[in-house]
Amino acid sequence: MRLFIALSLTPEVHSELDKFIRTLQSATGDSVRWVPASNIHLTLKFLGETGEAQLKALTSTVGQVAGMTAPFDFSIRGTGVFPAWNHPRVAWVGVDAPGELTALQAEIDSATRELGFPSEGRPFSPHLTLGRVNGWMSPNQLKAMHTHMDEGKDRLFGSVHARQVVLFKSTLKPGGAVYSPAAVLDFAGER
Repeated sequence: MRLFIALSLTPEVHSELDKFIRTLQSATGDSVRWVPASNIHLTLKFLGETGEAQLKALTSTVGQVAGMTAPFDFSIRGTGVFPAWNHPRVAWVGVDAPGELTALQAEIDSATRELGFPSEGRPFSPHLTLGRVNGWMSPNQLKAMHTHMDEGKDRLFGSVHARQVVLFKSTLKPGGAVYSPAAVLDFAGER
């Protein structure tokens, strides 16, 4: 099974992201594969293919990290693309990352590395992926996308009160990935 560790978003944030994606979709046509808003989450670590035997150890280890983490708030704000506008590959929404979020990600990375899941190799850059460019965009599509993304660069999409971390299972289906919780691990004081 394919697993990743993430923080879930609120229905209100999903709704705001859905409205924004629909605006972008109308401007870009099929040149971008947009993520269904209900699938958007804040990934802390992608684990990849994982055996059933490893799931128990992961749940225990990540549960220990979660149990030592106090609940915290983060905001969803701003928009952009990776790597740059002259050749965009990923459209994203930003995350105002408090120190607690960065510390949580580092603790999870360290704990799972000890279980054999290597670090990503680049610094943690908290963001929410909205869509991936399919390879080519017409100049008009690119200009329209850039215009709409610029309109969102200072927009607040909402805030999240993080109280748990989720170990998600990703199942690939013909219509795209379907995410389901393999384990939900509460932060300190949330049991």
